[in-house]
Amino acid sequence: MSVFNAEVAQQVDELLGSGDIDSANELIETSLKSLTPSNKSTLSACLFSTNLTIDSELHIEDYVFAWLVNVTLLGSFKHIESLLDDNVDKWEAVEDYNWSYFANFISVDQDSQRYWVVTTSYRIGDNTGEKITLVEVDKNNIPATFDLMYEHECGLAQCTFESTQENIELLIEYEYASQLNGGSFDNECYGRPCFDVDGYITYPNSIEEITGDEFDVLKKYCPSNTLSFNGVTNSVAQAFIEHLAKTDTPTEAVEFLKPAF
Repeated sequence: MSVFNAEVAQQVDELLGSGDIDSANELIETSLKSLTPSNKSTLSACLFSTNLTIDSELHIEDYVFAWLVNVTLLGSFKHIESLLDDNVDKWEAVEDYNWSYFANFISVDQDSQRYWVVTTSYRIGDNTGEKITLVEVDKNNIPATFDLMYEHECGLAQCTFESTQENIELLIEYEYASQLNGGSFDNECYGRPCFDVDGYITYPNSIEEITGDEFDVLKKYCPSNTLSFNGVTNSVAQAFIEHLAKTDTPTEAVEFLKPAF
């Protein structure tokens, strides 16, 4: 299990909300007990190489602050973010960026990549199946926000979304479902959101982030791809946005660039 755990993060957030910083710190230290001194040093180094500076009188280790930054990818933890706001300074050039942006660069090793196993389902008539793809993403190419273009009923629009773990993985899933058949997005005809080409449909099945070592083993048996988030197609953007429209995910901005008439 990853040391960056949403369940532990939720418990830490609740402890911070009650003002029990010492117990929150102790819980984090316990969750990190499997790390070597080298891993902890790497965590601390990641924090400082990500345009962040600790300015705190709390008795909390640098690598614990790094853990707190990383888990902002895993959910909305207002008390963790409040603690970070009060004790970690962002450099001026990135002071408006969300904590989840910095989280993308923090890990227990020095690998500059992140890795996922993506499973895509397909159906052609009565025939069904799955395709497994390994995906590699350069951390430095993950933007602070995604600016996606799509065709809205009111015209061409642009939406801005935070680069949270959920949003990153959702984009990856839809990207590879789209690549499998090159179809157009359909949200109604087949009882589920999918990409369609004359009845040949593809849709996301599952996604799991893995380590670099696991990636190196699996790529001997599965196709692997390097993904860039530049140039997200209109079809993938539409799938992503329509999915999030059914959730409470906040949209930072919607701008209509061209009217429909």
